[in-house]
Amino acid sequence: MARNGIYLARAREQIAQQRAENEREHRRRVDDAYRRVPGLRALDQTLQQQMIALVGLTMRHGSDPTEELRALERANLDTQAQRAELLTAYHLPVDYTDDIYTCPRCHDTGYVQGQPCECLLRRYNAELTRDLSRLLQHGDESFEHFDLTLYDENARPKMERVFQVCRSFAQTFRPGTMNLLLQGGTGSNSLDQSMPDFLPDRLEAGTHNVPGVAGLLEGLRFLRRRGIHSLFCHEAALVRQAAEGLAQLPRVQVYSAGEKGCQSGVLSFRVAGRDPGWVAEELGQRGIAVRAGLHCAPLAHATGGTEATGTVRVSFSAFNTGQEVERFLKTMRRLG
Repeated sequence: MARNGIYLARAREQIAQQRAENEREHRRRVDDAYRRVPGLRALDQTLQQQMIALVGLTMRHGSDPTEELRALERANLDTQAQRAELLTAYHLPVDYTDDIYTCPRCHDTGYVQGQPCECLLRRYNAELTRDLSRLLQHGDESFEHFDLTLYDENARPKMERVFQVCRSFAQTFRPGTMNLLLQGGTGSNSLDQSMPDFLPDRLEAGTHNVPGVAGLLEGLRFLRRRGIHSLFCHEAALVRQAAEGLAQLPRVQVYSAGEKGCQSGVLSFRVAGRDPGWVAEELGQRGIAVRAGLHCAPLAHATGGTEATGTVRVSFSAFNTGQEVERFLKTMRRLG
């Protein structure tokens, strides 16, 4: 399901703030315990050294336990028991210095195995609801409180008709009912053909995109200077380079034309077991801007069989280079 990037960013920021708060509280508890409990720091250092030694022995001997490995495991358990007894003797919980997680399922990352965690989705839905509730500020925005006397005698008959139509629409509204005035949907919920209820998306239809018109003019001038065929060949070469590189990665499914001259500067792909939003977020943190979701094209995704998950879309333009494509592919290899 495609999600609104604004609300998703807010939800992630809230989780990041909670994680930072938990880390501060964890550091405070550790400092407090070390100050109050003599010998605790030394036991923690011993535990750390034992864990390092255990890892080293395990790597050398594999799953076949040796007497040395068993002895080290017993010593580690004894040290843990001493630590628990020491904390208890000073009236502190045994887990007092453990890492603190608000969500034990995702450890406050927002994702579990590349999929959005329930805690992230709860915060996302809360942000969505909070903005939607702003439309009803005073609680009296209802048909019962609608006052036709506010309109003069000329406008009142028309407004009464509008009132009747709107009230009938609300009373008979059912899931799947089309929007009364505006239709066509928007990018924040690509599967819905109706305009959304939340701001600013509900105002998208009918709002003139003046900056976009000015940008279109400059774009046309740029095309005339550079030549459409020249730009197409450049973008197609970058798409081919990216598609061929991604196709070599074992878990990546690439959606490309496969035939020269049939695809311009956009390329979609999915990573098995990874949510496209997670992949896009990871790439974004590494300075590579892509887009995940349904891309305002639900019918295209239905054709490709990706409407349930969406894809990651990488786009190329006249200003991208082959070196940038190679950097993108190297990053995908690390994420894979």
